[in-house]
Amino acid sequence: MNKVTCLTSTAHEELNRPGVADSESYRLPASCLSPNSEVIAELVSAPSTQPDLTSLEKTQQWMLMAITNIHGLPAGLEQAQQQSGWCISDVILPGLDPAPRRGLEIYAQAYWLRLLSCLASDYPALRRHLGPELFDFFCRAYLNEFPSRAYSLYELGNQFTRFLRRSQRAASKAGNDLWFPLELAELEYARNSVLRAPIAERAGTAKAAISSLSVAQQCSDYSQLLIDAAMQLSLPVSLRLRMTRHPLSAFQAWLEGGESAFPVQKTIGYLAVVRQRFTVRYYNLSDWQFFTLAVARRTPRSLPYCARAAARRCHRPASEILAQLMLWIPAAQSVGLLQLSPIGGTGLNPDVDMDTSRSLSFFDAMINK
Repeated sequence: MNKVTCLTSTAHEELNRPGVADSESYRLPASCLSPNSEVIAELVSAPSTQPDLTSLEKTQQWMLMAITNIHGLPAGLEQAQQQSGWCISDVILPGLDPAPRRGLEIYAQAYWLRLLSCLASDYPALRRHLGPELFDFFCRAYLNEFPSRAYSLYELGNQFTRFLRRSQRAASKAGNDLWFPLELAELEYARNSVLRAPIAERAGTAKAAISSLSVAQQCSDYSQLLIDAAMQLSLPVSLRLRMTRHPLSAFQAWLEGGESAFPVQKTIGYLAVVRQRFTVRYYNLSDWQFFTLAVARRTPRSLPYCARAAARRCHRPASEILAQLMLWIPAAQSVGLLQLSPIGGTGLNPDVDMDTSRSLSFFDAMINK
């Protein structure tokens, strides 16, 4: 009798042993934890059985708790036993190598290494800045509070920057300068967001350009058309704005895969992260440019409205902001920082007065935290 036949015979006897096939717990052979040709032959040759779905679901929940506990496999097994009443010997029969506990350790390590690898690929600059050990420490603490829930691992790090900011708030108040790594993480999150934003490079951009051109052809003076509020400003889906305590030059080397050994200069930075032609770029903005775009962050606004809002924030005349805006719009459009469209197509009234400070409070919070 060859080896495969022995395995098949053993599996058949085990499945038909009294009390096994009809037991409440659907017990998995330890060999299932180490797939190979012998195990495949065993599973294919074994008679077909229909396990109890309730017990199968309970087994899956037991294994999930065992291998995903942030404190490791021993804590996971203890938690799983408290929840289900099963210990490892109740679920996994002794069999081929590896041993049941060793087999679960492989799964547990693979689970956490995969999640840590995803966060490291999303925040490579932060990982280099903090070092692998400290970065992994924060990642494990984050995953303990925000476990993976989404079907896509692209969403795994969506709350990471918020977690870092909240967890390090006390250290910042104590005088530790943690703003640079926090802002570096926020810029990397902005880059990830614009990379994964819906594709607008083809149909969306072309449609907006054609729409703007058709309206502009109705007026001989295009700049006058803009000033007369016939056009409204909106932001592309592939744009993110960030206000930082450091200039873009302080982050540039880290974001490009290197490191910076120079002292970090502190100054307010008005930054835009944009994807154009499937390439992510970072831009320094003036204060009035930043607040002009920020007021249209959620809702399209007419250009005079944006100019008035930016003028209030920069303490400058609205007419001056509007004049500069007219000169800046062509360059801003060419790099994907803004979009223009005719007023009236959205069903919104972009000139309804509102508390502009409320629409910009998000950026105040970033600086004042």
